[in-house]
Amino acid sequence: EVPVAVSVPNGTEPGNYEVEVELEYSYTSQLSGGISYDREETTTVDVDVKVTDDARFRIIDVTTDAQIGDRGTLEATLKNVGATAARDANLALESSSAELALGQRSSDVALAGMIAPGETVTIPYDVSFTPTAPIRQYAISGQVSFETPDGIPHVDQGLSAGVVPLGEQTFAFEN
Repeated sequence: EVPVAVSVPNGTEPGNYEVEVELEYSYTSQLSGGISYDREETTTVDVDVKVTDDARFRIIDVTTDAQIGDRGTLEATLKNVGATAARDANLALESSSAELALGQRSSDVALAGMIAPGETVTIPYDVSFTPTAPIRQYAISGQVSFETPDGIPHVDQGLSAGVVPLGEQTFAFEN
């Protein structure tokens, strides 16, 4: 047996599928008299692949109390929309804008723990917006790394959301 990683496109129905795989291998055969030959073979075989309805995730809400030019907390609400639980789930978020930092960098990872099917968890992140950042929606991408109940590691990639900072604090003086 040889483990092989495969990617299953979103929207693929759970079930059993047959995949054609081309195998290349080499071996050494030894004939009587001590003569050996190195050989290479290529063959095609059908492999059964089972697609399960494992945990899958959506970022359903993102809010922040951070103002332009200041630090604050970003809260990302993550929902398991799959049919099985996720163990040791980690949500990695990344900002593609230099105007928004997660912690001291453009990305940060937080442990979410066990997330049951249909369950939502809200995860806080330390964020800051630069003093020159305009008030607009900032794109955030994410991925969830987790283990299935059977202990098999998975990554759900391609999560996305947006967040809008609060306006810069201003003061006015009279008299």
